[in-house]
Amino acid sequence: MKQIIFTLFSLALLASCKKDETRAVYHEPSELLELTSSANTVTLDSSKKQQTAISFNWNKVSYGINAEITYTLQLDVAGGDFSKPQEVIIGNDTTSASFTHVAFNTLALAVGIRPNASGAMQVRVKAQVQQNGITGGPSSIPPVYADVKTVNVTTYPPPDAPLMYLSGQFNGWPTGGAPIADTGFTGAYEGYIYVGPAISDYQFKILVEKDWAKTYALDKSDNTKMIATAGGAGDNLFTAGKGYYQIKANTQTLKWEANIATWGLVGDAVSDNWTTNVPMTYDATTQVWSVTTTVKQTGQWKFWANQAWTLNYGIRNGALVLDGPSFAAPATEGTYKITLNLSNPAKYTYSIIKQ
Repeated sequence: MKQIIFTLFSLALLASCKKDETRAVYHEPSELLELTSSANTVTLDSSKKQQTAISFNWNKVSYGINAEITYTLQLDVAGGDFSKPQEVIIGNDTTSASFTHVAFNTLALAVGIRPNASGAMQVRVKAQVQQNGITGGPSSIPPVYADVKTVNVTTYPPPDAPLMYLSGQFNGWPTGGAPIADTGFTGAYEGYIYVGPAISDYQFKILVEKDWAKTYALDKSDNTKMIATAGGAGDNLFTAGKGYYQIKANTQTLKWEANIATWGLVGDAVSDNWTTNVPMTYDATTQVWSVTTTVKQTGQWKFWANQAWTLNYGIRNGALVLDGPSFAAPATEGTYKITLNLSNPAKYTYSIIKQ
């Protein structure tokens, strides 16, 4: 009897394994992923900000398993290789997306087309199996891509980015405190603050305008989230201590972050490798990071925070770009003063001055 029970159990286990095995098997989609657009040429118009400028459509693909497919539009400048594209996650099992004039203008500027200029932009759609319940997250199943479509775009100068304001002991609890900006017009605000050595209270709130009428406070049920409040009510947000911090606040997801950011330079133009940090010094009066150092005639370099690649700035069309291309070495080797100014969240700036 024990032998029979064991055999039946083994058969049940084998059947279960085969069933799980079947669920895990996938195949590459047999159908081509094809992308179409409502226009091949788009002239963006600031007077039509909220009107639809362009739409994209694509077909569904199947990997032969019961899984949701996340579709993401990727955009790059003409001639780019999509190694660091602008990405817009459209969603699961969704086969179309439309962009307003202001949204597509923001994307065109982000890929490197200058304001008030015409340029070509490459667009493709990526289909990826959603795993671990994360939309657009990492997946062990290879994605598939549609052929690249070229869209010719004429841009307009970006409008002033929406601002909110940080108020805390670090700046005396003002109503028009340190600004954070939504440069992508998506509800994702970002900026930097300095919590000086004399500060003992690391708390702050976010003001929607330059008053206390509408504010954001800490969501006590989840410290990674904030809640909308009125009149400054609710628990305060906070930094971990003193120092220079990147503040991020998303009014759509209600997520917020306070990340320490100590800046330096990295690259074979400022050292002999891409791991050695060249530390910068912060001036609280000018709100500028700076370093005077030797820069070679060959190689490249970037700004990076905390001696890591999580937060770094490169350059594209003369502007600082998060994760952007590296700075090229100067024409002449020598001693240079390099500065990084993150005090204006709507436009971060830098300077390179030969000494």
